[in-house]
Amino acid sequence: MKILVALLSALVLAWPARAADSSAVSVDALARTISGRDATVLGPAAQPMLEGNARKVTEAWAGYDAKIGTPLRQWASLELDAARGETVFYPFSGPDFPTLNLLHPGASRYVMVAFQYANAPPDLSRVEPAKLHGYLEQFRHRWELYSRIGFFRTDDLNRDAAHRGLHIGVTDQLMGFASRIGYEVVSVEPIRVRADGADVEPAPGPRNDAATWRSVRLVLRNAGRNVIVDYVRGDLSDGGLRASESWKAFIEGAAKHRTVFKAASHLPQQPQFAMLRAAVLARAPSIVQDETGIDYGLLATAYDVTLFGKYDRAHRLFASSLNQALAAAYASRDDVRPLGFRVGYEKRLGSSVQVAVRREAQDAASLERRVAASLERYAARPRVVYVSRGQAGSAEVRAWLEEVSAKLPAGRGAPQVVSIMLDRHGAVVDASVDRGADKGVGDSVRRLQRLPVPPQSLIGRADMVVLTMNLK
Repeated sequence: MKILVALLSALVLAWPARAADSSAVSVDALARTISGRDATVLGPAAQPMLEGNARKVTEAWAGYDAKIGTPLRQWASLELDAARGETVFYPFSGPDFPTLNLLHPGASRYVMVAFQYANAPPDLSRVEPAKLHGYLEQFRHRWELYSRIGFFRTDDLNRDAAHRGLHIGVTDQLMGFASRIGYEVVSVEPIRVRADGADVEPAPGPRNDAATWRSVRLVLRNAGRNVIVDYVRGDLSDGGLRASESWKAFIEGAAKHRTVFKAASHLPQQPQFAMLRAAVLARAPSIVQDETGIDYGLLATAYDVTLFGKYDRAHRLFASSLNQALAAAYASRDDVRPLGFRVGYEKRLGSSVQVAVRREAQDAASLERRVAASLERYAARPRVVYVSRGQAGSAEVRAWLEEVSAKLPAGRGAPQVVSIMLDRHGAVVDASVDRGADKGVGDSVRRLQRLPVPPQSLIGRADMVVLTMNLK
């Protein structure tokens, strides 16, 4: 492991000197500007516009962090092995860096692959106010949508790329996400896959040519540690892999690392993506995926798979026959674990996640290491306290329950039971109602984002509060 970290550090230091010149400051300033962390970069004239944008972007990010980011981070710290100093592979990623970073925050390199082209970072200091306003508005709308659903829609990415002139692109969004997560953006450089497919290299084309920037490398820094994000544009279908030996070799090399599939439109289950599927199944030590990743029937042949959440059929946009083996596993297995956050496409039963660990990788781990990891996860688990109206206890808790009740929709007809998980700040982590509940009531409950902060008598002894009560 130490050798790998040293090699990655050496790779960052060996990258062309132009990545460390004054442009490094400008790309970080751009990242802070578009992510809403700094409204002063473009000068006094633009500051009011940037401040307004910053408020809205910050609000969207806070919503994402409360509903998806924080629960996902906590879940990953308990359920996934550390990936310190490792490389993680994310096919069909789009610019979804937050998911990858939250799942494996200790990685030293993230390899993200998608069909959309990257782009050169825009120079906003030379943009007239009307165009700057349009750019920031477009960026904010994309972030607000991402904060609600947690992934990027392919049609939106393609529509953005079709815009002429100044428009948000993959690179801008990667930079903005990195800044929001807390990274300094050290450099952004164009890259390409090497002729032998063993890795990437600097793209040699003119820097003012969009074709040079089809793929990009971001070098990020946080707490003195450098992290590499390689976004590589390419066709992951069998036709795309057969068309280029170097591209095929690169993907096979990336597939030997921990792999993530999310909101992948069930493409890894399609016949035309057999080569990618085979490469990952043959090489990846672990896979974290939602129902759109590799078919469960194939996954379970080589991996021990832990199931989280619920699943009975694909999202209505896709054929109901997809991943029937996964639906059967959820129906028959009695060891399915709960999932307290949204992942990928919203379905009738909620979200599902599979954590697959290659069997030989498990066998190779020492008993001592596995026991230590289990104890560490147990010690770090969130403390949960359960509260219901009938067991409210103190006057302080009863008063809080009345405040909460006032924020909930009124029940209709027969009593309807609602269960809500809150963090210590009152952010709603998960919410559910009886299956027989009125649809309008259920939708209103599931849209809740924040409730009154739990009293100290509860949060003083717990990280999460699960509230169960009847709607009046």
